[in-house]
Amino acid sequence: MTRFHVFPVLLSVLAASLATAQTRPTTDPWTDAQEFVREGDYAKALPLLQRVVTADTANVNAGLQLAYAHQKMGTWAAAKRQYESLLLRRPNLAESLNQMAVISEREANYARALGFYRRLLAQDTTDAYFLKQVGSQHSRLNQSNAAIPYYRRALKQAPEDLEAIGELARLYLDIGGKDKLAQPLISRGLKLDGNSVRLLQLNSRLSYRTAAFRDVVRDIEKTMALGDTASYYQRLLGTAYYQIDSLKKSIRTFSRLLKLGEDTESVHAGLGTAHLLDLKPIPNDSVGKIFRLSEAHYHFRKAIELASTNVPDYQMSLADAMEKDHYPLDAIIKIHREVYEKYRRPKALYRLGQLQEKKKDYELAAIYYKEMVENCLNPNRRKTNQDCLFIDLAQARLLALKKMPGKGKPAPTAGVPVAKDTATAVPDTSNRDEK
Repeated sequence: MTRFHVFPVLLSVLAASLATAQTRPTTDPWTDAQEFVREGDYAKALPLLQRVVTADTANVNAGLQLAYAHQKMGTWAAAKRQYESLLLRRPNLAESLNQMAVISEREANYARALGFYRRLLAQDTTDAYFLKQVGSQHSRLNQSNAAIPYYRRALKQAPEDLEAIGELARLYLDIGGKDKLAQPLISRGLKLDGNSVRLLQLNSRLSYRTAAFRDVVRDIEKTMALGDTASYYQRLLGTAYYQIDSLKKSIRTFSRLLKLGEDTESVHAGLGTAHLLDLKPIPNDSVGKIFRLSEAHYHFRKAIELASTNVPDYQMSLADAMEKDHYPLDAIIKIHREVYEKYRRPKALYRLGQLQEKKKDYELAAIYYKEMVENCLNPNRRKTNQDCLFIDLAQARLLALKKMPGKGKPAPTAGVPVAKDTATAVPDTSNRDEK
């Protein structure tokens, strides 16, 4: 959205001109121009203002009005030329600097906009608006660490500025490792405005990271009631629903996104995961007699087809769906082997161990479990690799297999359900931006 930050000087020029136009007879171009400006007829005001500026190039007020009239008419190039002309004569003219910054933002020339805002900030280093604008341009240039100090300074000048609060919190979330700094900012902002969609969205991101999925649902459902329909947060909501076992709501959420044209890997992966968790196994007495292609199976294949990331997650999830659909175990084992050989995912080893137990090949199952445990024994890898959350389960199965009473006799199974992290349906919460 284009922002106009009209300075008091420019406002006073316009107001004084309008007052003059109402009290003086129309005897010159300047007076006539003011009458047209008062009526909002910038098309007629423009040629008159141009005459005034041409006749008196030192008339800064007329020059500003001419440039502003061009902006109102949408002739941005002409407005830009006029402001640049004024800056050649008055390099520190705040009105021209600000509008040139606005025009630069409109042209997505954020480096140039940053330069103009810096020049404005140099004239008043405590101006919260310009502190925010310098921070904003740094952020747009992917210079988050440079942006943060300016938002901090803006908040010192205006502690209740919701825009500064929200942007600083977002930067902390985007950078990663600074959630503890983001949390009090978000809380402060929500105390000031409990219906701020922006702050509720940020709070949902923070809650998602701490696995507070019910809080995610609460915040995003509230933003929806306030009219927000951002697809990023709809995907976050769909994921949170299946994490709290609201599977029907998850399926409805992802299906709605699909109907709205969000034919993306993350939507198909989310829909596949929700269907997989909701999928009822074929009765055991039907094994070998019934072959099914479930919704989960279909959506994971679509996710793989569209994927630019998370391919191994989708492949393992597809294998889980195939298992519930009673595909031959060898076909499912083949997928997990390929995932491990190509991506070295410890979870694939865990699933291979489970599948070999189903085939009653307990020795091979123990080999897979042992390899999975060894992969995750490194403390650093265990901390950063979500697959290694399965290490305790793998160790328990490995111990149970070692205690088997005799060859060919199965060990008691733990009855482990399909894990909910089989596919990631939500974008990385470390970087919004929430398109």
